[in-house]
Amino acid sequence: LDHYQIDLTGKNAVIVGRSNIVGKPLAALMLERNASVSILHSRSRNLADLTKQADILVCAVGKAKMIKADMVKEGAVVIDVGINRVDGHLV
Repeated sequence: LDHYQIDLTGKNAVIVGRSNIVGKPLAALMLERNASVSILHSRSRNLADLTKQADILVCAVGKAKMIKADMVKEGAVVIDVGINRVDGHLV
């Protein structure tokens, strides 16, 4: 985000993934940069409605293709942290 000069101040950041490796530390870092942060997970209710509100959407859950295009707000910054195998290929 620094590289692209994206200021987090006042932005609504949604992190899908609550791991101690990515989700929780990233939430803390974004809070330090004055973003409003929500942590969601694969069992969150109304996941699509909540992700559509994100100015910055981070997907850090171990499931390929969990976030679909219709779950993302126009103009949102999307960061995919996951690495998965689909049909024998890394995606």
